[in-house]
Amino acid sequence: MASRPALRQVGYHEDVLDSVEVPAAVVCARCGKPDCPGCESLDETTLPSGIISIVPWERPGQSAWVKLWLTARATTRSAPQFFQSLPPGDHAPAFLFAVVAELCAVVSWALLLGFLLVLPAPDVALRWLADPHGQMILMRVFLVGTLGFTAVLVVGHAVYGTALDAGARRAGARSHASQALRYGLYAAGWDLLTSPLGFIVALVGEGPRAAAGLVTVSMGLPGRAATAFLRGVYRLEDPGLTRARNHGTAVAVGLSVVGAVAVLVLLVAAVVL
Repeated sequence: MASRPALRQVGYHEDVLDSVEVPAAVVCARCGKPDCPGCESLDETTLPSGIISIVPWERPGQSAWVKLWLTARATTRSAPQFFQSLPPGDHAPAFLFAVVAELCAVVSWALLLGFLLVLPAPDVALRWLADPHGQMILMRVFLVGTLGFTAVLVVGHAVYGTALDAGARRAGARSHASQALRYGLYAAGWDLLTSPLGFIVALVGEGPRAAAGLVTVSMGLPGRAATAFLRGVYRLEDPGLTRARNHGTAVAVGLSVVGAVAVLVLLVAAVVL
């Protein structure tokens, strides 16, 4: 009896999804069983070339810090390639990624904003820091602001993905609610890489040109990513694609505005009370 061909590891490029080539004769593309009678010919995890895509954040064998930045770069610098082949999977890893990415991004923005506020009057800031009551107010503002905006952004991304699925169904496509939720959560990588922390990491790791290029990359990024996702997963084209994308954007923006206003109210309360 002839032995089965060995799986061949394909070289990994850090800006796109990790991938492993799986010959069709070895395992089922859907369930992974070698003796499967046939679930489906291809599913959403398998590209036309037969490559099964894996999100870097979900790949074992590397530190969480490395996987965090690999995924953030993939979702930002290679957004169309990443999202058009985003595989279905568990929500927990995607949710954890979104929380970590948004928390890092929000904290870095808070530190930058604090530095800019202190810069014109450092003596006033020193008096606040020396006063126990001032310390308490600053601590409340920092905690309410960072945790509040992190929660708003994570929920906003999750709703964004869900709204894209609703828009796609309105356009006549089959529902991919699980993948859409993962899309929204992994899209939090945009916020991390375009944050002050992301700029510093890009500057140190890739150089000034790559760091400056983040500004250009971020322009129109959500639209490009959503277009690739709706085409790759939902097989949508215009005009249905545009309607689905606009629906997701409108819902996400509306929720984000409401959430941001709520956090600002809490920040005022943290200062006054």
